[in-house]
Amino acid sequence: MTKLEVMPPTNGTTGSAPQPLPDGMTIEAFKALPWRPMNKCRYLAEQAAAGTPVPAKTYQGGCHCGAIAFDVTLQPPLEDGHTVIDCSCSACRRLGYLLVYPTRDNVVFRNRGGGQKRCGVYQFNLKVQEHLFCKRCGASLMIDFLERFHPEFDGYGINVRALRDVDLSKLSIEKTDGASYIPPFVDTAGQWYEESDVEEEKE
Repeated sequence: MTKLEVMPPTNGTTGSAPQPLPDGMTIEAFKALPWRPMNKCRYLAEQAAAGTPVPAKTYQGGCHCGAIAFDVTLQPPLEDGHTVIDCSCSACRRLGYLLVYPTRDNVVFRNRGGGQKRCGVYQFNLKVQEHLFCKRCGASLMIDFLERFHPEFDGYGINVRALRDVDLSKLSIEKTDGASYIPPFVDTAGQWYEESDVEEEKE
């Protein structure tokens, strides 16, 4: 099995070699953790099996400048108590995420020029998911989980701050301590920058 690798503290230096977690956790074990997106899918499946209708609502979202636009359908609607996650992990805090987790078929890109392909992509550590943002205005939009949670979940973590006409003060926000339960259990921000990753400015 492939070891789960994380970047150790570097005290401001770059290029340190990744190291396995002290407890020897594997990538397979990492993916098997009880993440909330999969819990959401199980809830909807249970409701459907019980014959209980779950209301849905489609929201318009996008970046600040308008280059990226998308629709997202949520069950139940935000106004009906849909849980929004405020995670304490280093990425969520710095990228300003307040997340909901729709499946892939409930997110539709409406902008011209390639849809999702127009987004900028940021990855770090295991690079098992993509943080999507607007390359023009810098707005933080969503996480594409790719195959990270397959087959239990295939979808996105949508930043509700990017949705139109949503009153953040009225959301059902649940704070989660991602800094403590997401390996490697430390703030790893500031350790992924490499000079080689940045294009030199042209004069």
